[in-house]
Amino acid sequence: MIVVLLLFALLFYVGDYFAAHLLAAVASQSESEPVLDLVVAVLVCAILVWYFLVSKRVKGTFVH
Repeated sequence: MIVVLLLFALLFYVGDYFAAHLLAAVASQSESEPVLDLVVAVLVCAILVWYFLVSKRVKGTFVH
C-alpha cells in the first residue's frame, strides 16, 4: 500500500511540475530549483519503492 502511495505522490508531483509551466507567471521563473526538486523526488521515490519491495525487514513487519 505504501508503494502505491509513493507512486501516486510522485505522479502528482510530476503532473504539478508540468501543469505549472502552463501558467505564464510560473513559466517565466528560474528553472533550476524546480527541476532539481523533481529529480530529488524521482530518486527518493525510486529508492523507497525498491526498499519496500525488496527488504526482508519490511516483509516481516507488514504481514497479513
